[in-house]
Amino acid sequence: TRGAHEDHGGAHAMRAQNIDDIDPYQLELDKNINEIMRQQPNMREISTNRTSTAPNRTSIARDAPLLPRDDEDLLDEIPRDDEPVPESPRRTTRIPKPTSFLKPSFKGQSYDETNHLITQVHPEETMLYEPEEAEILAQAFVQTYNLTKGIQKFGDKGKQAVIDEMKQLHNRTVFKPININELDDKARRTAMESLLFLLEKRDGRIKARNVADGRKQRIWMSKEEAASPTVALESVMLSAVIDAKEEREVAVVDIPNAFVQTENEKLKEHHKTDMLKIKGRLADILLQIAPEVYGPFVTKENGITVIYLEILRALYGMIKSPLLFYRKLRKDLEAAGFKVNPYDICVANKTVKGKQFTVLWHVDDLKISHVDTPVVDEFIEWARAKYEDKEITKLKPSRGKIHDYLGITLDYTTKGKVKISMQDYIDKMLQEFPYIDQVNKVKKVSTPAADYLFSINPQAEKLSNELKDEFHTTVAKGLFLCKRARPDLQPTIPFLCTRVKNPDVDDWKKLLRMLKYLESTKDLVLTLEADKGDILLCKWYPDAAFAVHSDFKSHTGAVLTLGKGAVNTISSKQKLNTRSSTEAELVGVNDTITQALWTKNFLAEQGYNSETTIYQDNTSAMALEQKEGTENSSKRTRHINIRYYFIKDCINKKQLSVQYCPTDDMIGDYPSKPLQGRKFKKHRQAIMNDEKQQKSENHDINLANRSVLELHGHQYSREITSEMSFAQKKQRAQCAQRAPLLRAVPVTYFSEF
Repeated sequence: TRGAHEDHGGAHAMRAQNIDDIDPYQLELDKNINEIMRQQPNMREISTNRTSTAPNRTSIARDAPLLPRDDEDLLDEIPRDDEPVPESPRRTTRIPKPTSFLKPSFKGQSYDETNHLITQVHPEETMLYEPEEAEILAQAFVQTYNLTKGIQKFGDKGKQAVIDEMKQLHNRTVFKPININELDDKARRTAMESLLFLLEKRDGRIKARNVADGRKQRIWMSKEEAASPTVALESVMLSAVIDAKEEREVAVVDIPNAFVQTENEKLKEHHKTDMLKIKGRLADILLQIAPEVYGPFVTKENGITVIYLEILRALYGMIKSPLLFYRKLRKDLEAAGFKVNPYDICVANKTVKGKQFTVLWHVDDLKISHVDTPVVDEFIEWARAKYEDKEITKLKPSRGKIHDYLGITLDYTTKGKVKISMQDYIDKMLQEFPYIDQVNKVKKVSTPAADYLFSINPQAEKLSNELKDEFHTTVAKGLFLCKRARPDLQPTIPFLCTRVKNPDVDDWKKLLRMLKYLESTKDLVLTLEADKGDILLCKWYPDAAFAVHSDFKSHTGAVLTLGKGAVNTISSKQKLNTRSSTEAELVGVNDTITQALWTKNFLAEQGYNSETTIYQDNTSAMALEQKEGTENSSKRTRHINIRYYFIKDCINKKQLSVQYCPTDDMIGDYPSKPLQGRKFKKHRQAIMNDEKQQKSENHDINLANRSVLELHGHQYSREITSEMSFAQKKQRAQCAQRAPLLRAVPVTYFSEF
């Protein structure tokens, strides 16, 4: 063994192609190892390659000298992403059977569920995807970079962020090193790999995050056991409207390093101890930070520095970490007197000075509101005392009238209104689209989709794998956008979601048109406001486009408003075929009523009285809902009555009411089909409630209602009429005498004709 170590440094040099490829740091580290092994000949040697003369795994004594290089120098040589994962030591020639680790399967879920857009209410399955598409999905929402690409992109800022992250984990005692001799083969195989990612925050800061590859935990832990709730998007929107209505003081609090402040514990008795394997440059950084702590536990695997650690805190990446922190935060809030809303267990309330104090949280991002500013100040100080560590990171709340919460900009500068926008997200989405030149070639459009949106050509050419991935990524980004700040992108995005499995060139053209529309309307803002009064009026506008899909299924569209602007929108393909527009309308109401009832119950738990009204434009469907089914049904609609009879039951229980709405005023028509022209603009304004857009459209309407003579004056009229024949001029003069729109122009001006 001693002789093998003597040759280790030379073997490393021989593997290099030339002298420039030799890593002086690695050679120096090998010399230290050789010296230690000479002094301790009885140290155990573990090799992962029994035929190799050079060992792959050794231990370093506590008195190993300090590493000769600075922290930042450790990151100068970019590590490889494809570093080999060594096999466990074997004592037999039997051909090993590859270990089959359980991978999280997303099949059967929608993007809404996966990204926690909706938690308590399960959305329609509009966008199914396979596990291998997870990487595309991750890139669609948060642009992160691994260690290699992150250092290349962010340079020195990225290096410093990596060092700060590793120092923080050490200072918080997130893990403790373990002697590899105490681990059996199974424990080493199930140890989670350490991964590091970098991202740029919206304020320009570079953030590094060391995470554990928690997929191996699926071996002994089910997804259901570790599932953690997050605030529903509907709760965020409803609370924002209430904050504006009551003119509350709003603040956003990001709890720093929330997971690593939470103790790691087993969720079940049969769960295994969580082990972490740090290797390569990250292990070198730990050695540089605290050589006396980690030095005695360093090993070598395939020539790479490795440290095995026991995880003591809820490290990012472990599938149970969000749940562990949720339990901690909820326990702390309940101890402070808050009561959790049972219809969204990430919303809690407390009465302070006779007024409601509301806290919403998505993992470690909190939105708090109360009418009195001092009450908000007191809560922030409570959070500082509870979660802040001034020596490591500080709690930095967002105060004022404009906040960034969950990627959404909430603007409360206008009294009684909240403006919701994602303009930075849209700009970045368009900039990162690699085929923007194709978007520029598309003619200017005024709608996100043409009236043939739902048409599918089975003979159309399928997209290449490269375009298919980009199509999937961009549609996912669009879904994230339209569920928050841009509901006017419906039903375009929901339909394209159904095409991500096997898109064709026609779908690509539809995507380009949507991006062209988004580019021309990126300044469009969603403005929400509630009607005045103590009772919240929840107005739902469900509608259905009958048999518009290629399989002749209908499409449901629905809009919720508390006054002006769409608080919630639904746009989804119906799950069953219907035989009439009446049946389609009933299915559409059924798709909507679950959300309507949840909204009513949620507001009731928040302490608000509300009235829910369903507005419909189909009198036949209303008759079935309000009267006895036996009087208004036949064999044709009996199966629909049986499946959706609870609508009438809800009406009888006074949980909601149904009223007629003229078709021209049915704003639920917007998310159910691709509207065009003036009807599109009218309903879009009702949904978005954008003040700038309203002024522009009013100006266009005024221009459309005025005659050419009124618009441009008499001089323009003379320029036009000078090119007419005498008969044309005479005919125009006669028309002017009869046209009411030209009454502002004296007929005497036509006397010369």
